[in-house]
Amino acid sequence: MAAAPPFGGLAHFRGGRAQDRAKTKTLGGTRWDKRKKSATIWVLDPADYTLPFAEVLNDLELTLVHELVHLELASLPRSEASRSTEEHAVNRLSEALLALDKHKK
Repeated sequence: MAAAPPFGGLAHFRGGRAQDRAKTKTLGGTRWDKRKKSATIWVLDPADYTLPFAEVLNDLELTLVHELVHLELASLPRSEASRSTEEHAVNRLSEALLALDKHKK
């Protein structure tokens, strides 16, 4: 049985090189199109990490979950004033989701 595409095929995932993200200095990002109900999520290419492999995997997982939480909250009102608060909430939710997942295993 073939695996279904994530999110019903509504999200596209890709890796990005560090030099491509030098301006934003982020480990990941999401671009969504509300009209098309689609999104592209990118994470830093593992080749650009200087961490041990196990830490790279953990960081990639956290970054992907972080971006998925942003995507889930995309329909909420946003402003420059709320950006810091949103980022803090997304960080905490991402960490909590991963902790729950690891606790279940």
